[in-house]
Amino acid sequence: MNMEKEISPILVVNNANLKPYIEIFQYHPENITQQPLGLLVGFFEIREYSEDSAYVVNFLNSVLKKEYYLNPKRPVQESFDSALHKVNLALSELVKHGNINWLGKLDSAICVLEKNNIHFTVTGNAKILLSRNISLTDITEGLAPELPEPHPLKTFINVSSGKLEKSDKLIITSDDLFNILSVADLEKNIERFDKDKFAQFLRTALTNELDLAGTIVVDIDEPRKIIPKREKPATHASRDLNVFSEKAFAKKNRKSSSSPMEESEDISIEEYLAEAEKEYTDKKTGHIYIQGDEGNEETSSPMHERTQMAKEMLYDLSYGAKEFFAKQSSSLWKKTKRISSRISEYDYAGKFDVLKEAVDKKKQEFDRSRREKKEALEEIYRESEDSFQAEQKISRTEITPKRKSAPKENPEEIASESSLFEKINLAKAEISRQEDNRNAFSFSELLPSFSKIKKLLPSMTLKQKLFIFSTLLLIVTVPLALSKINFEKEPATSIETLPMTQISDNEKYSQEKNISFVEQIEKIREISGVIDAFPLEGSLYAVDERKITVLNGSEARDFSWPQEYGPGKLATYMSDLNLILVLTDKDKVISFSPVSLELKDNTITLPENSQIDFASTYLTYVYLLDSKNDQIYRYPRAEGGFGEKTDWLKEEIDLSSIKDMTIDDNVYLATGNGIKQLFRGKDTGFSLENSHTPINFENIVTDITMNGIYVLDIPNSRLIQFDKEGKLIKQYHHEAIANAEGFSVDEERRKAYLILPGEIDAMDL
Repeated sequence: MNMEKEISPILVVNNANLKPYIEIFQYHPENITQQPLGLLVGFFEIREYSEDSAYVVNFLNSVLKKEYYLNPKRPVQESFDSALHKVNLALSELVKHGNINWLGKLDSAICVLEKNNIHFTVTGNAKILLSRNISLTDITEGLAPELPEPHPLKTFINVSSGKLEKSDKLIITSDDLFNILSVADLEKNIERFDKDKFAQFLRTALTNELDLAGTIVVDIDEPRKIIPKREKPATHASRDLNVFSEKAFAKKNRKSSSSPMEESEDISIEEYLAEAEKEYTDKKTGHIYIQGDEGNEETSSPMHERTQMAKEMLYDLSYGAKEFFAKQSSSLWKKTKRISSRISEYDYAGKFDVLKEAVDKKKQEFDRSRREKKEALEEIYRESEDSFQAEQKISRTEITPKRKSAPKENPEEIASESSLFEKINLAKAEISRQEDNRNAFSFSELLPSFSKIKKLLPSMTLKQKLFIFSTLLLIVTVPLALSKINFEKEPATSIETLPMTQISDNEKYSQEKNISFVEQIEKIREISGVIDAFPLEGSLYAVDERKITVLNGSEARDFSWPQEYGPGKLATYMSDLNLILVLTDKDKVISFSPVSLELKDNTITLPENSQIDFASTYLTYVYLLDSKNDQIYRYPRAEGGFGEKTDWLKEEIDLSSIKDMTIDDNVYLATGNGIKQLFRGKDTGFSLENSHTPINFENIVTDITMNGIYVLDIPNSRLIQFDKEGKLIKQYHHEAIANAEGFSVDEERRKAYLILPGEIDAMDL
């Protein structure tokens, strides 16, 4: 039988300016698929009241809820761990952006109530008290981390769990409660009041004594049985007591009764007024907290009650107005922040590059077309000039030499020669006449028929006449305007001067979505044999077969492990513990801490006859892919290394051709022609948006902190970014990617690091 949980949240904010610094949450599953995850209850409180800390509480609240209910398929403990991990990362991001005032001043308790179980964690001075068998116990003692200096990634690190029983009561609170009530006082009042009146008692006490407080009371009981409704006897007749009746002056008849109201029919008017004075109810909280002294007529008078009610109404109105304006301003701030983040994330440079490429391409096409037309006109001119010169040469060779070769002037020859000239002149005249007739005919064909226009013009409408007039005007003015443009102002760029590779790439990827051609990449360092590289906290950690090199600007430091450990073959990063893990060919795991800069040997037991090709991490687990046995092993973190493995795959999958592996909430396997997404050991059928050019999935990078999935397409020299839903976001092209042996991505600084033969280069995204 699943116990029933009755939750009574108590939020006290007597100073409206402090409201952004505390928030109580109580989240229920939103649909049937989330039912197994149960309830999420708790509070966040910041004891630092600067403007920078005003949004921290609301930010953490949204991160926690979103991550916990994100994937209903996960077990409760895994969802809780993932949600706490996300909250720690969110706090770490705040510190990275310079918001550090809240450090050491965060109090929070977070509980998961599912079925009859509770999972909980605390930080700061928050407490969770359990009342069972008339005993009140602090079940979070020693659970909050005790660090010499606060660390955002270690805010929530310890989780405890337990079983709930009938009649249990949980008090989730900050230590402000203990400034006005001790544990003994709480035990006494739990025994004294029922669950409703106890919650009212706490609400009254906190409201009257504190400006800011948050407490949650959870009562555990068996499910209520539904019984038919019956008419209740009138047990409150004494409220309509006539003080001048006989009953008012009758003698007291003491009966066993649980309340003054039930015995009021048989008490005198003096006793009734005395009881009413003692049991004065606070109009705001609904329960007695400060009881008046007997015989105090001022506090029990009707005028006093009216005054109190008027004060409460004014307080409620003012508080409601402040809360309304606070919500409106918070909503406006969120919208402004969301719009500004979208503006900052918009890739102006990429859009400008695409526009510039399109303009350059159009300009090249225009120059090429103009040059071809010019060459064609020049060729026609040369052909006509050659034909004209040839005709002139023929006429000179046929006519002029005959005149010069005559040895003497013979009348008959002179007559024949003159007749020849006349014939030639007549032929020329005929040719000229025919040419003029042909030109006149073609020109007349081009000219419109003015007689027809004159006949049609009267029958046209005004709109048609205006259209014809504007068309004629354009025919005249446009050529005149074009003739004024000096196209020879700047010499055209010849095709030979353009780089042939750029033209071929543009043509090849002309139909690709969101592709950007990276002009240059930056060489970070010349280094050989790199297995993997990890950008962490502004530095780059490169792992090769014998050492880890820390690259920070122009500085480089090497940290080598002993020769007997063997050369490294795989490397991965465990963000939860901030450790780089290196697996050697002698089946040893070496851990390196970027904080202490120490190398340590870690115990691990690998299966016999295994072929470990890839390694990745999630939370405090390391996953190893065995391509020989088609299995993925999951090893939990343990003292001095890693514990016993479990076979993670739950269905048969061929792992012999896998190219790469990475993990966020899911395991992703690059298969060369696609990606497999695995959840809880099974294929989810995940698919990515197709590219116009088929993608070769050689390397893949993501983790729980990233928003994207990054793929290296080596044959096509592309780095492609997808979102977690499989939508193609961006493509980056550079010829150096064709020689890449691996890569890593720093989303925060928007850089990709390419592992090339003999060097590591950085490419801006």
